[in-house]
Amino acid sequence: MRLFRLRLFYFLCFARLGLYFPFLPPWLEARGVTGFALGLVLANLPALGLVAPPLFGLIADAFGLRGHLLRIACAGASLAALALALIPLVSGRDLGFAGLFTVMVAFAFFRAPVIPMVDVIALEEVKSGSATYPRIRIWGSLGFLVTAVGAGRYIDPAHPHALPLAAGVAFALLFVASWSLPARAATPLIPLRGHFKALLQDIEFVAFLVGAFFAQAAHSSYDICYSLHLRDLGHSGASTGIAWGVGVVAELVIMVFGTRLFERFRTPTLLTAAYAGAAIRWILVASVRSELGLFAIQLLHACSFALMWLGSVAFIKERVPGPVLATGQGLFTASMAAGAVLGVLVWGPLYHRHGGGPTFASAAVLSALAAGVAAWLSRRARNQRPSPSVSLG
Repeated sequence: MRLFRLRLFYFLCFARLGLYFPFLPPWLEARGVTGFALGLVLANLPALGLVAPPLFGLIADAFGLRGHLLRIACAGASLAALALALIPLVSGRDLGFAGLFTVMVAFAFFRAPVIPMVDVIALEEVKSGSATYPRIRIWGSLGFLVTAVGAGRYIDPAHPHALPLAAGVAFALLFVASWSLPARAATPLIPLRGHFKALLQDIEFVAFLVGAFFAQAAHSSYDICYSLHLRDLGHSGASTGIAWGVGVVAELVIMVFGTRLFERFRTPTLLTAAYAGAAIRWILVASVRSELGLFAIQLLHACSFALMWLGSVAFIKERVPGPVLATGQGLFTASMAAGAVLGVLVWGPLYHRHGGGPTFASAAVLSALAAGVAAWLSRRARNQRPSPSVSLG
């Protein structure tokens, strides 16, 4: 029963991402937030990821908390999203840029720890031998697919209340679902400080974080500009939803068969392939204009996201001691958030000045840098450790 509840939480968790990730930039543009202001508001999402996940992770490991912190995060995000919809509706006037920015800060802070916290619970469940992580995580991909495709038909970014109201309800459902997950975990038997210091002194773990930084800086171009790029190429909102959906279908394939890959190849090798595939993907997005061609390119989402994510989780499981698993996951999330902050501040102005071609070509360069870091890790793995892989299950 616990496994079913965890899968349900993942489904709802990524379903809410499918609601606002593809449509938040157009929704903000419809509110008159463009250019640098758009980048500034969107930067809240990753910027608070620099703070909230490590903070929640440290508290979670220090006191053995899991579900309790997850409930706080879901409730806070739900209230902030509902405020975006209900305050203008009740007051009869827009929040204005200052009000919108403030509420987005609160929303970004509380949403940031949700995924790393549930990933920790899932990895602890995997240790019990009841399931593999990809088979649990796949339900998140299914949730994203349902809403990313369906929301394009029913959520109009020009409508001032529909998007934040849907996000608020989604987080409220997550709050309810979080009560079915484990509330606590075993507290560490030795002080956290020693584990934390050892993590930061591990050159391979630090290199892994640097690679994640570059990779997410590149991938944020997709989160921010892809829907705008399709719109400016003349494709409809429904086509945008389908394009995101094709990417998730490719993601599902990796989630189903990913365990076999990690039984055969070393984790750093798979990370290298993921980042190199991302570089190829962004070059193609920068060059191709046809709808069918763009749909086909979305199959590379299997590399740039799914393989990257599973590889990162496997690396953390391999390198991070159990007592500080939430802390390690939080540091990984923070490194990706730092990359996303850079990307958000760059991609918005770059896109509005020069369009999608230069934007995604620049993203390809950053993905290539990430691939270089992963290749260095792969060489060290071949020289130092005889084990070919790490199990995700």
